Amino acid sequence: MNTFVTSLDINCEETALQSVIQKTCSECPSIAVKTAVVPECDQTFSVTFSSSSESITSRAEAVFRFLLPANAITNRFAPNSQQSLDTLSKYCSDNEYAINSFELITKAFNEYKPEEICVAFNGGKDCTALLHIVYSIFVAKYPNNSLNTFYISIPESFPSLENFVRQSVRRYNLNLISYSDSDFKKSMQKLKNETKIKAILMGTRASDLPKHVVLNEFQMTDEGWPQFMRISPLLKWSYSQIWAFIRDNHVLYCSLYDRGYTSIGSTKNTAPNPLLKFVLRNGETFYMPAFMLTNEDHERKGRTQ
Repeated sequence: MNTFVTSLDINCEETALQSVIQKTCSECPSIAVKTAVVPECDQTFSVTFSSSSESITSRAEAVFRFLLPANAITNRFAPNSQQSLDTLSKYCSDNEYAINSFELITKAFNEYKPEEICVAFNGGKDCTALLHIVYSIFVAKYPNNSLNTFYISIPESFPSLENFVRQSVRRYNLNLISYSDSDFKKSMQKLKNETKIKAILMGTRASDLPKHVVLNEFQMTDEGWPQFMRISPLLKWSYSQIWAFIRDNHVLYCSLYDRGYTSIGSTKNTAPNPLLKFVLRNGETFYMPAFMLTNEDHERKGRTQ
């Protein structure tokens, strides 16, 4: 008989964790749960769910993720650890679309100095996947440098998203270039005037663009805008490929995606995707994680703009 298993590292108070586990087991009575303390990691626990049914294990994971405190999921292995780098290397060798992106990013670092290139990072799923790949290449080439990231804080941003950005800065040892000007063009001009940045690595996918817009993987910004080389290594990736990469490489991501959000803007124009809405046994409403969305055409279903 097959056993379907999923394991997560959790960083939170033990009493809060036990409460979430208890509620998860109430929803999925046949699920087996094991917890263990992660050595040398303060207040970090490994939680493993197992069942003879893949659907029950998946449901337990979904409920568990939804009920956890914001951004409580962690990973005992740092992104520059041999474990993480080996996992990424194997994934890229097995997936052609990832190989192509790896080659594009390598080309970018061959053409630009480390102080001339940055990653546009706002905490979203696409740029989170991009950051993980870029970092692996950067840390191998420049082990003593910090990778530049460019972040524009928007009005009415989700606090948990802002918190995730700060966590990522620490986790990847990033040099964060941050602006809070709501005028995107003005922030780009500040980046031009105040830094040596010439190229920006972006997590844009073709499906993000209006149908009449064609974007190349290497393309300068439009006329009338501060001039940067826009590099889009994930341009040909799909929604499902983004999530496959994130999950298979154990990349940490913003917990909003575990609460039904599939595309994140501001608190004023974003809600959980209604297609992920579900009702628990006790009648409470919950939302399945973003990676469980089956129809990619409805990625922006929770967005008003």
